Amino acid sequence: MDTNLIIRALTPPAVYMLRDKLLSTRARWEHLPDWPLAENGLYDSNSTSEILSNAARIPSVTLTGPLSKVLTHHNWILQFWIAALLAKQEFGKMSILDFGGCIGDYYDLAQALMPGEHIEFHVLDLPKVIEIGAKLRPHVTFHTDIETVPTTINLITAISSLHYIEDWRTTLRQLADLHAGYILMNRMPLIDNPSTYPVMQKTKMSKNPAWVFNRSDLIEAATNSGYSLVREFLNDPESPCPKLPGCPTIGGFLFRSTPVDTTAHST
Repeated sequence: MDTNLIIRALTPPAVYMLRDKLLSTRARWEHLPDWPLAENGLYDSNSTSEILSNAARIPSVTLTGPLSKVLTHHNWILQFWIAALLAKQEFGKMSILDFGGCIGDYYDLAQALMPGEHIEFHVLDLPKVIEIGAKLRPHVTFHTDIETVPTTINLITAISSLHYIEDWRTTLRQLADLHAGYILMNRMPLIDNPSTYPVMQKTKMSKNPAWVFNRSDLIEAATNSGYSLVREFLNDPESPCPKLPGCPTIGGFLFRSTPVDTTAHST
């Protein structure tokens, strides 16, 4: 097995988080007039160390302890839990697609939140990422093509991922075409005004273009894809970059598939 994978498996997430703090890896965002050419995707270099570092930021959850001592982490873990429980209650099983799910860390989180529950877990991400994930988590099914994802999914999660996609509207429609009962999108920069605009997100390890979503733009796109808003979630009320237009905050939405009204076509 790759040495980096062994190190990742044996190293507590807190070590990576401390390293990130010491290196000041908090993202800096720069407003852009347009989406840059030939720069798309979740990772700038796709290096093994970068992929593992991003995955290691997902905190461990104990059976009865607090979800996290960091309030922002607590918020998005709780949101994921709520979405999963709603899907389980309505459909009687857990079948999750994590879009941009990296190496499948949310599978571990789901197991910790719902111990003993059988969870069918899928991840859709870039080839380099899932190559690593498949070695670490054989119980997770990894995909590089949305066409290979089964239509039996009842919850789609897009956690800190959709805003990195240039043509995010088309991607959202493709995800909606899987006809999952719920779609959870969170850990995204959101504004009320102006309209959705691009930024360049920079850390010590990477540089990626991303969108700052206007709330109405995102809700309208989901509605046009056949989903209705259940709840808006707040991850962090403090803006990561207050100098950007609209002073974005980090949050997300839970959407429910809108039932087709068959009575309108009845005679």
